[in-house]
Amino acid sequence: SYERSHKPIPLYTFARKDGVIMPVPSMAMSNPADGFDVTDKKMWYDLQQKVTPWATFISRVQWTRDMLDLHLWSPFGLNYARGAAPGQPDGTVTFFPTRNIQQSTQVSGDQYFRFDFETGPVQHKLSVGFGHDDYTLHATEFDGKTQRIKVYPASGFAFPEVRSLSSVVSSLDYVKDSQRSEYIQEFMTYDDWSALLNFRHTAYTVQTSTNFVEMGVVSNPPTANIKSNTPGAGVVYRVSEDTSLYASYSKGFEPQTALNCGGGIVPPMIAANKEVGAKFQFMDNLMSLTTSAFEINQSNSMYYDSIHRCTSVGPGVTSKGIEMDAQGQLAQGWNAIMNYTYSKLHNDKDPTTPNPGHPMHKINLWTTYDLPFEATQGLGVGMGITANSSQLGSRSKVTQFTEPGQVQVDASLFYKQPNWRATLGVKNIANHRLYGISTSNSFIPVLPGRTVMFTLVRDFN
Repeated sequence: SYERSHKPIPLYTFARKDGVIMPVPSMAMSNPADGFDVTDKKMWYDLQQKVTPWATFISRVQWTRDMLDLHLWSPFGLNYARGAAPGQPDGTVTFFPTRNIQQSTQVSGDQYFRFDFETGPVQHKLSVGFGHDDYTLHATEFDGKTQRIKVYPASGFAFPEVRSLSSVVSSLDYVKDSQRSEYIQEFMTYDDWSALLNFRHTAYTVQTSTNFVEMGVVSNPPTANIKSNTPGAGVVYRVSEDTSLYASYSKGFEPQTALNCGGGIVPPMIAANKEVGAKFQFMDNLMSLTTSAFEINQSNSMYYDSIHRCTSVGPGVTSKGIEMDAQGQLAQGWNAIMNYTYSKLHNDKDPTTPNPGHPMHKINLWTTYDLPFEATQGLGVGMGITANSSQLGSRSKVTQFTEPGQVQVDASLFYKQPNWRATLGVKNIANHRLYGISTSNSFIPVLPGRTVMFTLVRDFN
């Protein structure tokens, strides 16, 4: 596969120090040519070979080469005169021309045997194998001069294209990491019981180098060698034909490739997930409901430092909550899907530390209805609601603000025939001002307003 894309700078705004979110500036805060240019190339294969009636060999390998050219004007937030009140910025914003070119190559895969057999009344599916992942990254950072621009009221300053300004190389980064893992997984069923057991051992090696060209300094940290064991277990008990109970525990280990503000790359992210729940079937299996309670402990969470253009890690974070998922057919031709999540985060070392970008309540509802009349056969309508409660918008306690709770309503009109289908969709029908996830008062993404899209699909058999 081959994909090349250009993504422009998304619409965004700022928040004052007193927590008030400012209106979206009426001027463009970038050059139309700036943004994210991505070229993605992939080659892969997927092989499954039955060796014996009870043994299958599976081999999957993927090669990826990505090129990212990031060139944009990075805002440092609203400026204030000396001694000004938190609610009285001077209307200017300092922008920094940011350009970073990254080229990465990755070869990853899994090779394993799957065995299907029985021991008396117990059925087994046993998988044994190894995984491998080799990754290299070359990154070039360019330097530039800041611009202090009047945004409120709009000055109409014409931003030059960042690529025309960023000609001085400030740093060269190199990252090479290698992962090797062996794993075993066993899925067993006996009567009304099912159990899943797995264990993975991972050896991780990473080498980094940074050449600070402007300062004439080269940093070559020693090669890091990390090993990790990640077990997991789950059990399901079928109480009746319509009800099942389950519980699971798993540990996760995910190496990171982002550059650490303290040098090298950030340490691996380690997580532990505990979950219990129940699954129900209603109305002759036309409706299903899944409920669960979970706790996720995560260490070495990454935080991007836009000022220093690097990544740091924070203390561990614990998330606890419940989730409900219902879907099925409410009546002939009437289908619905609903998902609700309640979650609460806290910092393991300091519970007062802000956790932005995490609303406590989230709900998604989508329903479709196929018109039952013979004259309208194939015609249907759909409507969806996406909503979340308010959420903190900044990691800083000093410049904290709150994104309000928000609701987005979407709708669609569709027409289906055996070999083709057409859909007219409208997102954010009410054209409400909606915000994306933010972690700083210097950049609050603003989601698109009312958007109309027509899709036509033709199947060739």
